[in-house]
Amino acid sequence: VKKISKNEITVVVLAGGKASRMDGEDKGLIVFRELPLIAHVVNVVKPKVSQILISANRNIEEYANFGKVIRDDLKGFQGPLAGISKALKVCSTPYLLVLPCDSPLVDAALIDSLIEKMEVS
Repeated sequence: VKKISKNEITVVVLAGGKASRMDGEDKGLIVFRELPLIAHVVNVVKPKVSQILISANRNIEEYANFGKVIRDDLKGFQGPLAGISKALKVCSTPYLLVLPCDSPLVDAALIDSLIEKMEVS
């Protein structure tokens, strides 16, 4: 089994979307336990990856506090796949980990497990 170092992994946190189910409020910036949802995800994954990309289509300045913001370049609204497509284009590492912004209970054990799955595949 090949061990993957953090230098080989980029994460993209998906924070785009229309927020149609949230009355227009940007999910990633909703505060939970005193932090925006995206901060919980970034804080857990940051020590395990070399680069953090944030796929967002609005509130760009706020999201830039958490990583390098990327915007999809596909025409029309394509959803999360557009963010993943853009991340694959700009990712400079051999591995890309994809996480949603609205999972504040993600923990280090889950991230480690996902990386282990990449190692055996």
